[in-house]
Amino acid sequence: MPTEVPMDSNLKPSDVVSLAQQQQADHVGKRKERDQGKTICQDMEAGKSNSQCDSDPHKDQVRISGSGKYLAWLSRGRSVDDPLDDNGVMNIFCKDLETSQIKQLTFAKERDACSHFIFNADETEILFLQEIRRGSESYHLFALEIVPFFDETNMEEKKETNPRNLIKDPRMTCGIGFVGGVQLWTSDKAPREVYVSTAEIGPFSLFWDVSRINIDTKECVLVQQNVMSSSASRWQFILKTGLALLCSWFDPPTAPLQWFPDDEMQFRGCIQIDLVTLGICFCARGRTKQHFKTLHSCTFEDSNMDLIGSSGGAGTARMDFSHSSSETDTVDIHLCALTGKLASDTTTYDRFSVTTGEHISRLAGDNEKSDITGFVINCKSNQPQFVTYDSGKQTTEVFSGQSRGESNDTRPDKDVFLADDLKHIDNYFAQSMVYSIISCTRKNDSWVIYAEADRGQQKCDGSPGGYFLFNRKSTGATSIAKTTQDTSPQID
Repeated sequence: MPTEVPMDSNLKPSDVVSLAQQQQADHVGKRKERDQGKTICQDMEAGKSNSQCDSDPHKDQVRISGSGKYLAWLSRGRSVDDPLDDNGVMNIFCKDLETSQIKQLTFAKERDACSHFIFNADETEILFLQEIRRGSESYHLFALEIVPFFDETNMEEKKETNPRNLIKDPRMTCGIGFVGGVQLWTSDKAPREVYVSTAEIGPFSLFWDVSRINIDTKECVLVQQNVMSSSASRWQFILKTGLALLCSWFDPPTAPLQWFPDDEMQFRGCIQIDLVTLGICFCARGRTKQHFKTLHSCTFEDSNMDLIGSSGGAGTARMDFSHSSSETDTVDIHLCALTGKLASDTTTYDRFSVTTGEHISRLAGDNEKSDITGFVINCKSNQPQFVTYDSGKQTTEVFSGQSRGESNDTRPDKDVFLADDLKHIDNYFAQSMVYSIISCTRKNDSWVIYAEADRGQQKCDGSPGGYFLFNRKSTGATSIAKTTQDTSPQID
């Protein structure tokens, strides 16, 4: 860490050395203080695989809410009283970490209650995507209020509370399509609203609009229209595609497959595809612009299907725009490029100028053995703080703030502290185990971790894997829950 000396300082060289030693001692002291507060709750373990031979975990998608008040997860146990009463159906469960109460929120019996869920911005609702009919591949968005389930009055009346379907049009599908990632967003600036991809053609949708839905009134407002969603523009697209097939000199038109918002929930990024060559383009537009500019493109042969997703909701592509208050307008893109000046055998994370379209720098990737398999997001900044790779064994690396052009001393989570935390987690689990950080609080002081191995582990009570809660005790952060052996909350 560099020593800061005032410009008008009259310090002698020996004084500067003493100052540097004092700062170093203070830094070491802070790291020791943090280490004493770090805890990984062994009895906070949130679910174990049923057996080494069972491919379906007993619990899945364990998430912690932004404030750290709630944990929610999917479980194949249908009853709180008898969680081992497993009928093969996933339901949503929630735990209040302040009171340690666990409540079952959905009571599906014939098919899984949901495919994907999130907390809304003010943590009063759980929003989830559910197939409207078994095997239909058509999804609707549902909302479920959390607080009534923890109200001890009239519990019998509230036990079977039905989730509210926020999609009025029975023909519409949303959130999860034929390919791409899950397209479902919330905003702290409007906690009673949710943004979701929508399409009126039903199952196996490939081309999406984006709609804003009011959680209370179910009002649905179109905020971003796809060229393929209106009849006139769709026929125009088909005509241009036909011309491109007949005339090699005619550039084929493109249509968006997936959308990406900035911090103001303006959808300024998208992945587009042409139906002639099946090439994909990563496109963005300026803060006040209407037209998209192609920043990077690749042919179908050079495409990486993990980015787009070989199935609905599985895509790992992302586009992260600079904050709206920033003077420069940039976007960071998880992309693939086997040829050209950005060539790499694996996926990378690169920064571009939205204004000029020029490539600025490579932020992560260039791993010769592995694509970037995922990102761990800082919920407050909505920017990556870790990058994950999988070259035989999954690894997690700090995404350096310096690569983003940030000063490490001004970042709320300094890279050195994040690296310390990863080392602490590595030391906690056996060498045969691999782990991934699943969910983080807004203050970034608590993380949900999933750890697993090929065989049963003592830390997982003999099961191959399990979920754990890691409390970081970072400088300036308040511990959300006491994590001693006796008082740490449990998910059973």
